[in-house]
Amino acid sequence: HGAVRHGISLRRVAATADEVELCAAGGAAINQVCIANDLGLKVFDLALDIPTGDITEEAALDERGCAATMAFGMEAVAGGADLLCLGDLGVGNSTIAAALCAALFGGNGVDWV
Repeated sequence: HGAVRHGISLRRVAATADEVELCAAGGAAINQVCIANDLGLKVFDLALDIPTGDITEEAALDERGCAATMAFGMEAVAGGADLLCLGDLGVGNSTIAAALCAALFGGNGVDWV
């Protein structure tokens, strides 16, 4: 997330890639939840090497990037799904999730942290 340049997280930016790799390898907590409940899990690396915009100054994604990301998601579930749970992962994710919740459901970002 581009906003991490403001020091919103104490973790290093590269920790995001580490977390994605851990999930993909089956070693994260979410993997254990899925195993315990006989659920499948798919983890997608959506261009981690290309930072998004800083939401304090601009949109995180331009129109083309947003459309491409949505198309990727549609393709990922094209075969069908019994249950779809979306999550976030990585450095700065709580700030971005709070901003999205505030924009979609009201309130301020701090209300959603």
